[in-house]
Amino acid sequence: MSIEEYIHFVQGPAPYIFLFVIIFSEYIFLKIKKRSFSLSHTLSNFAVLFIGLVLFSFFSHYVLTRDSVLAFVSHYSLIYTPVSWIYFFLWLIIFDGISYATHVLYHTSRFFWMFHSVHHSDHNLDASTTIRVPIVSAFFTITSFAFFSFLGANPHLLSPIAQTIFFHQIITHSFLFRNNVPQLFSYIFVIPSMHALHHTEKYSTKNYGFLFSFWDKIFGTYIPKKYEGENFGVALFSKTNNPFIVNVEPIIHFFKNKQ
Repeated sequence: MSIEEYIHFVQGPAPYIFLFVIIFSEYIFLKIKKRSFSLSHTLSNFAVLFIGLVLFSFFSHYVLTRDSVLAFVSHYSLIYTPVSWIYFFLWLIIFDGISYATHVLYHTSRFFWMFHSVHHSDHNLDASTTIRVPIVSAFFTITSFAFFSFLGANPHLLSPIAQTIFFHQIITHSFLFRNNVPQLFSYIFVIPSMHALHHTEKYSTKNYGFLFSFWDKIFGTYIPKKYEGENFGVALFSKTNNPFIVNVEPIIHFFKNKQ
């Protein structure tokens, strides 16, 4: 497959079809096991995503448009790399490394945790948790697009890189793979049991990685432990399926200085 074909593939509906397939598979699995599937929880996470997409659409059209970013980086970018598999993997590693660093910041800064905790407030970790993102994601997405373009990443590679990581995030959040992926893969990639631990309060300062696991190992935030039924979510937050409360509750706690 050429890099152009791959870009076309991941920028199409494939990632979202994959998400729906995994969610449906979770539903079937729970039915077979005679366990309940929370449709309200799943719809709540989609509603959280929808709110973010509405704000993203507004922000990207009226505040900082993609065209304005491209116009800026075409004049001021440090370098300019072409579209190829070599540069795709190079920027994928760089993108993932900086994502690791910002993820650590989201957990160590009370201000950024106020937003990121929307994702961690989910008490029922599954594939739909992947799309449980804070409303400021629009700002983070556009600014990261500008930042990497300024460094020299070809803008046409950034969306495919993000979508590639999105594919992986669906797998790491789904309970279908939680303790079924061989530990051998953890030498290079973040596996579901690693990320499940990160979503518990006890181990939330471990396993920050998105795609590659070696960042955690390099910087001492890796914990070689399987998920063993620890509770998910932030105990301080309610187990609500109201998408507006999901977004507002962390902000209220921030200003009440309870975190």
